[in-house]
Parts: sequence; C-alpha cells; structure tokens
Amino acid sequence: MAAELEQEPDLNKAPPHLEGYLLKQRQSSVLKKGWKKFFFIVIEDHLKYYRKKEDYEAGKEPISLMRLSQ
Repeated sequence: MAAELEQEPDLNKAPPHLEGYLLKQRQSSVLKKGWKKFFFIVIEDHLKYYRKKEDYEAGKEPISLMRLSQ
C-alpha cells in the first residue's frame, strides 16, 4: 500500500476538465449591483465561461477565455 502512495504522477496524461457554475458580481452602475450566474469549464490550462451550459454544448464562443498558466 505504501508503494502506491509514492508513485510519481503521469505527466503525459491530460488533467481532467472541471465544469460548473459560478456567480460573478456585476458592477455596471452604483444603483445596479447584483450577481450573475455563468457556466464555466476548465480544460487543461484554460478557463472559459459562458452565459449558460447550453451555449457551451451548442459550440458557441465563450464570453471570456483566460489562460491559467504562463
């Protein structure tokens, strides 16, 4: 069992992707503050978020794309 814990990770294997929903605070004006729900997905080193999961499934462009590593 101890040998299993000491195994090196397989760096050639792609990491699993993560997906879910996030809440982002909007600050469009002083009077209009609120929270907006977005669908996000992390694939390899990219974070993409969409208005809804159906937009991702339909192949639409993400609202935003961020690279997580340099």
